[in-house]
Amino acid sequence: MSENKEKEINQNEQIQEKKVRVFYFQHDDGLNSLDPILIKDNEKIWQCAVKRKINGVDMYYLFYSPRSYLKLWKDSRDNLLFYIDNYHGNLFFYKEPELWKYSLIISPFTWDNNSICFNNTKITFNIPIFNIVRQLHMALDTPTAYVIYKLYSRNP
Repeated sequence: MSENKEKEINQNEQIQEKKVRVFYFQHDDGLNSLDPILIKDNEKIWQCAVKRKINGVDMYYLFYSPRSYLKLWKDSRDNLLFYIDNYHGNLFFYKEPELWKYSLIISPFTWDNNSICFNNTKITFNIPIFNIVRQLHMALDTPTAYVIYKLYSRNP
């Protein structure tokens, strides 16, 4: 067996698989106390925001059209929760935006319709979350994958 083939087998053995349940949770809350985030995906800029909670549960709001957003967060059992809604009016932020840069060429993660892989971890979702978000906006899967990566790479 070649050395490269042996390395590939050893790397595959080290991948930890984790199953995460995904729930659509109608969780209407105010769009206040948000910290702005800009996700730079090559030349595309995605507007995002995070609501930092005292209990450590960050809720991410990903704006994909002028008046629509996708909210993503984890619950205490490590399930992925999401909510889709519209908003009215303007959003004002009093903090400087965080800038997250992303590139497909040097991505720290990969994904398909119902899983994401990073740091020798493969998370498989019970529903095809990336397929759902692509139905909202055809390019929304990339920033969604980035937010999910941020959520699960902190406390895998």
